[in-house]
Amino acid sequence: MENDQHEFDDEVFEGHSFDSQNLKSNNYTDCLFDRCTFRGADLSGARFVDCQFRGCDLSNAIIVDASWQGVSFVSTKAMGLDFSTSRSFLFSVSFKGCNLSYTVFSSLSLKGTAFHDCIITEAYFEKSGLMNASFRGSSLAGTLFTGCDLRNANFTDATQYSFLLHENQVKGMKMDSASGVALLTAYGIKID
Repeated sequence: MENDQHEFDDEVFEGHSFDSQNLKSNNYTDCLFDRCTFRGADLSGARFVDCQFRGCDLSNAIIVDASWQGVSFVSTKAMGLDFSTSRSFLFSVSFKGCNLSYTVFSSLSLKGTAFHDCIITEAYFEKSGLMNASFRGSSLAGTLFTGCDLRNANFTDATQYSFLLHENQVKGMKMDSASGVALLTAYGIKID
């Protein structure tokens, strides 16, 4: 699969190692990647439409100008990816039970994106459109939210998140009461 552009439709890839391979500009439509590794692979310009990554490892893959449309990641490691270098047009992804630590999601429209039950340590969301996004059950230790649209975002059952309310749009944001109290303490507000 190395070399020039390839087209893959309705394919199942099981247990393949694509580590450090050049997969530039390949097109994948309705494909399932099950327990595949892409560590350090070059996916620049690749196009993924209606694909699922299940139990995969994409850590440190290069995804410059990659396209992600209707892509779901389940129990997948995607550490160190910089999604902000991907194409933003029709960007549509979801994550369940994934490790997204050290991942960058800056300046992307992530409206309604699900980040459920994920580990999202020291990730970076700057100027991200996260309206109606859901972080239910995710751990967000050290993750930075700056200049984000978090209106109606759901942080119920999420843990270890912190951000400055005045640096983000937060109207209608949902969270449990303990987390709400923790966010307010950054402003010197004490709740008995």
